[in-house]
Amino acid sequence: MSPKTRFNERLLSSFLMIASIIGGLFHLYTGGIGTFSSMVQTVFHWLIMFSIVFLLYPKKRERNLLDWVLTASSLAVGIYILMTWESRVNRVSPILSALEIIVGVALTLLVLEASRRCTGNFLAITALVFLIYAKIGPYLPGILRHKGYSWHRVLSTLSFAETGIFGNALNISSTFVVLFVLFGAFLNASNGGKLFIDISYSLTGSSRGGPAKTAVLSSLLMGTISGSPVANVVTTGTFTIPLMKTAGYTSEEACAIEAVASTGGQMMPPVMGAAAFLVAEYIGIKYGELCIAAFIPAMLYYLAIFVIIDFISIKKVWLVSIEANYRY
Repeated sequence: MSPKTRFNERLLSSFLMIASIIGGLFHLYTGGIGTFSSMVQTVFHWLIMFSIVFLLYPKKRERNLLDWVLTASSLAVGIYILMTWESRVNRVSPILSALEIIVGVALTLLVLEASRRCTGNFLAITALVFLIYAKIGPYLPGILRHKGYSWHRVLSTLSFAETGIFGNALNISSTFVVLFVLFGAFLNASNGGKLFIDISYSLTGSSRGGPAKTAVLSSLLMGTISGSPVANVVTTGTFTIPLMKTAGYTSEEACAIEAVASTGGQMMPPVMGAAAFLVAEYIGIKYGELCIAAFIPAMLYYLAIFVIIDFISIKKVWLVSIEANYRY
């Protein structure tokens, strides 16, 4: 590794660490000590997330200048909105200044590009189609027709109001979701994930199809503290997938079982996927009530996986339990 590459890696690591620490401390402070206005909370949350997203999801394998430019642009846009949002609170006219237009366009493009990198082209294209639809409504037939909106109105609503990008969904993310994510990260860093795997193995390791059932039960337990299927797979799958393969499951079967089990973590209370917080907010019920309602469906989901694994184990009589010490 060349000195230049080592310097770039150190710079990247330092930047990500500093941004993550600032973001974590900010959310811990607002979650338990002090408060800010919803707009400040939401915009600062966006600023922190977008200061790292383009570096965590680079366009190519090697991070290049474009990724740093997008990161710097995100910081500039977020800081500008934080510094000027109060002056727009009582503004009636949707007409924007030239600088606000530039910031609004940049913000929209940054969100589209981040969506494309994180989730693929589909979501970004869908958002772009609806942006265009806001403008071409007068030219469409039938029920698709509407009066249309000016680009000033679209940018004003998207970028500088609490009903657009910085609306309800991002506000919930900045106040509730991020705290549960931090909790799960702290627990996992303190070997909480290993504890769940140990418990699962002790309960199911000696049963028929034990390794696969260990994967399911550990994913269920991990799902109680993490609403992210990806985080669930990373935490439990690194051990359970090789364990299942040594017991006779094919690579496809082992990966499928872990993926299905980890996906169920989104609906496992008390920490469910981000969509659960949106559901509670939009239909006007307490999050605790939603957790109670989701408990039985979640347990039925995992029970179904257990039953299917048992059937597979009966069909393939060579899939026996593993009685051995393990390390990971």
